[in-house]
Amino acid sequence: MSRTNRRGGRGAATTPKRPSARAARLTALIAELENAVEALGIRVRRERLIREVGYHARSGLCRVGGEEILFLDHDLLPDDEIELLAVLLADRDLSAVEMSPEALRLIARVPQPEHVDKAEPRP
Repeated sequence: MSRTNRRGGRGAATTPKRPSARAARLTALIAELENAVEALGIRVRRERLIREVGYHARSGLCRVGGEEILFLDHDLLPDDEIELLAVLLADRDLSAVEMSPEALRLIARVPQPEHVDKAEPRP
């Protein structure tokens, strides 16, 4: 029995392409950071965020009905996703969350804002 390739011709069977070592490392790091976010009680949702003329939703944290939800754009690049997760974790207490040294170093490198203006509560 002969096999055909994807173009319909005869030839060797194609083997599924394995991810590169870097891609596998990034995937594992994303999973670890996402698990840490969820361990802090924040739900993570990947969504295909709507993009229309004059409107571009971004990934980010919001509160819905008292629950914190992190929306991640389905099309985010792995490096951007890692950065977003690390920034979110950088200002949280991670003492109860078990994480690898690599993830902790990454979070520690997130620049802390020198001064953040917070809006005054309205009367």
